[in-house]
Amino acid sequence: MYLTRRELFEVGADSVLGLSVGLVSLAVGCSMNESACVDPEFLSTPERSMRKFQSYVNRSPHGTEENCGGCQFFTGEGACGRCQILAGPVDAGGHCDAWAGIEVGKEPA
Repeated sequence: MYLTRRELFEVGADSVLGLSVGLVSLAVGCSMNESACVDPEFLSTPERSMRKFQSYVNRSPHGTEENCGGCQFFTGEGACGRCQILAGPVDAGGHCDAWAGIEVGKEPA
């Protein structure tokens, strides 16, 4: 089977369009994961359950003295990181019942 130039062009255009749609979908998926630290709709059911069990809140009632950014179970830099206890993304300014301060002279876990 031989393709004419027109058919070859149409196949190529469809492929480029399909690739573009796939890349946009991938980019949207990445941004959804990044926003999970502030939007519980993007969390799995086990993640939501663990947050409820540990009384997680996005803003610590203890201010900067006891927030996720100062907890030994927090990893990451900036406003959104990960918690080893909650097994998912958390806000650095958040707090939960598992909070444990970083010991002086020790690196976070």
